[in-house]
Amino acid sequence: PVVWRRAMTTDACTPSEADLRAEIAKLELELKGVTEKARLSQEALDSARSQEPTEPKKKPRRRGGKKKHKMSDAILEARQEVQRCPRNAQCRLDLARAYESEDKYREAYAEASAAKILIPTYGRAWRLKQKLEKLMGEKNIRYDDDDNLYLDTPLDAKVEDEDALPPVTASSPEEARAKAGEEKKQGDAHFLGKRHEQACERWGRAIELLKAHGITDVSVAKLYSNRAAAHLALKKHVLAARDGALAVECDAGWWKGHWYFGQATLELVKASAAQRGACTSNGERAQEAYRAFVRCAGVCPASKKDEVELLAATTQQKIYEMTEQEGCVVC
Repeated sequence: PVVWRRAMTTDACTPSEADLRAEIAKLELELKGVTEKARLSQEALDSARSQEPTEPKKKPRRRGGKKKHKMSDAILEARQEVQRCPRNAQCRLDLARAYESEDKYREAYAEASAAKILIPTYGRAWRLKQKLEKLMGEKNIRYDDDDNLYLDTPLDAKVEDEDALPPVTASSPEEARAKAGEEKKQGDAHFLGKRHEQACERWGRAIELLKAHGITDVSVAKLYSNRAAAHLALKKHVLAARDGALAVECDAGWWKGHWYFGQATLELVKASAAQRGACTSNGERAQEAYRAFVRCAGVCPASKKDEVELLAATTQQKIYEMTEQEGCVVC
């Protein structure tokens, strides 16, 4: 009886085969609905993705090797100027400073050295070399090897210019003077037309032609002073001061040599004072300008004397400012 009662209880709780089939059919119907819903969702997602703009795939970064740094615009511009004028000390110094700003100290040192070779008395190039030597010493960077290895454009590089003038030569001093006179006329015309670069080129050709035949008289001094005036107009004060000094060397009695040397040196003093303020070196340079004006006043025409003396007095006041003294004795 006990066994019979347990069997009866089990049979009452067990679903029939029909109920199981009905349950399976119901579950299959629900699964079909879920599958259809998933398919519709996937289609909607694919459609949305196809309408979005596709971004280009980034190239994987190559590992290993040195990273190439893009050269700055300042360096590129300065290098182009050096390539155009490889024997221009100012262009060399500008490139050296551009390299220094990018921490390329060895290249900067080479360009500063090249500027000093072109103009041995170039103070700014000398000071930059001293600064770079100190920096490279602190960073253990050698600078006693060959500078030419670090020059982008060699000092003796030849510039190919389609508009370059043909070389001018002469077989005698008389012919040299005649051809130099023609070059001077061309330079004068360029200067009056404010084409100062072309004027410098013409006068330079005349100077070289005369010097090749040993002529270093007042005619050469006048050419140097003319070129100094053109350099002043171009704001190339170092070159203007050099040409003024060369004019004085050719003829100390030519007043324009003193005049342009004094003017260019005074402009250098003003530019340096704007950066460094009053200092001994600026005071000494201002004294050089003052002495030049004093000599100019002694040999210039009477109509120019008042202007020269006024500028000399202004320069003397500049000496007081540079040396920060109430008075200064100029020898």
